[in-house]
Amino acid sequence: MEARYVFVEDVRDAIVANHRMARSMNEVPLTTFKLIPDRGLRKNPKGRPQSSRIRNEMDIREKSDGKHCGLCRLVGHNQSKCPQ
Repeated sequence: MEARYVFVEDVRDAIVANHRMARSMNEVPLTTFKLIPDRGLRKNPKGRPQSSRIRNEMDIREKSDGKHCGLCRLVGHNQSKCPQ
């Protein structure tokens, strides 16, 4: 049991010495710096959430011909604006 007591004494003495050293040092106030938040890093909660998925060439769609009418199958308008 004598060895454990000596070890604990040494640790306690080191902690006390470290505490005294810390109290003797002059602290410099941190008022010289001002933190400015970066607005670009803020999350924008409005609207639909953006996907974080990494896209590859398989995800790229070929260009379509545009709108097709459901009645006459012509390009350029839809069923509600069909001239027929």
